[in-house]
Amino acid sequence: MPPPDDSASHLSLDSADDPTLVDSLAPGVRYEVLFVDGSLPDAASLAEAMAASAPEGVHIEVRIVSADRDGFAQVSEALAELDGGGNSIDAIHIVSHAKSGAMRLGSGVY
Repeated sequence: MPPPDDSASHLSLDSADDPTLVDSLAPGVRYEVLFVDGSLPDAASLAEAMAASAPEGVHIEVRIVSADRDGFAQVSEALAELDGGGNSIDAIHIVSHAKSGAMRLGSGVY
């Protein structure tokens, strides 16, 4: 079922290019989350390419941040959801627009 319009969309890819959501990972597998600002040109393709390039032993959960909602609120919601899945998160990555002293994520500028 697709996510509601007011939440970040997501896909899940590990280094084997398996597009399924992982409920629990094998011991020793790093669990990382990649947030990509949906306003970036071709954000979905960029996210898929970055996740697909994960080295062996790394699972990357990808979230596309909706441009019409506060980006950090979406990150917070996603992390709360993912934390309940039983996997500890080893790294968080954010790909977005930025300039000196400011970063845009979703509808927010920080």
